[in-house]
Amino acid sequence: MRKLFYYIIFFGCYLSFSSMIFAQSQSGKGVVILNNEEVIFGIVDYHQEYEMVSVTRNGKELAYNATQVKIFQYYDQEKSLNRIYRPFIASSITRYAFLDAPEFFEMVLLDDVTILRKMKTIIIDPNPENDKSPTHVQDILPRKAEAIDYDYYVSIDGMEASLIKNFQRQVIDKLPSIYHASLTQFVAENNLYLKNWTDQFELLEYYQQIKENASEGPAYYIAEPIKL
Repeated sequence: MRKLFYYIIFFGCYLSFSSMIFAQSQSGKGVVILNNEEVIFGIVDYHQEYEMVSVTRNGKELAYNATQVKIFQYYDQEKSLNRIYRPFIASSITRYAFLDAPEFFEMVLLDDVTILRKMKTIIIDPNPENDKSPTHVQDILPRKAEAIDYDYYVSIDGMEASLIKNFQRQVIDKLPSIYHASLTQFVAENNLYLKNWTDQFELLEYYQQIKENASEGPAYYIAEPIKL
């Protein structure tokens, strides 16, 4: 049976703390598709600080902002996966609120709702008095250091992205109501903490399982990733 729940990204959920301190590659061989349907293959670089994506082909670099691009993808050699980005309007927090401009978001998964994410830098404090730091952090980081983390967003209409602050209200309540009782029971039985992305992902994975069991096939078509 084909999976209805189509995962674009599945990494970072069960990584050890030590792997989090290494920055994600933001470039690789890929493709940019513009709003005018032009397709450009080459080395794709995502410049998050400027909300720009560039593609280099035959020694020439072309740069585009989120108003010009429909979708782009590149292969992350470090993680051995294709990363797919699309522009969305960020309704909760946006860098360019006064312009109401779209921003690029990495697509994490697609189903009845779309989960997106945005990379950010955090400071890891190895101080043993900081009860938020695991004991073994001191063995990895002798002093404060920057690490990579993510903010997760949800999109219902495929156009607007909202920062996930309440996973139950923003995601679970948007799923078909016939599954709500089963999902609530699963949360209780597995002591899931729905402010934790790992637990959120586990619940969504369970949702896929019970949804597949209730259906003989996919309810709608989801396009395959662009093949490079």
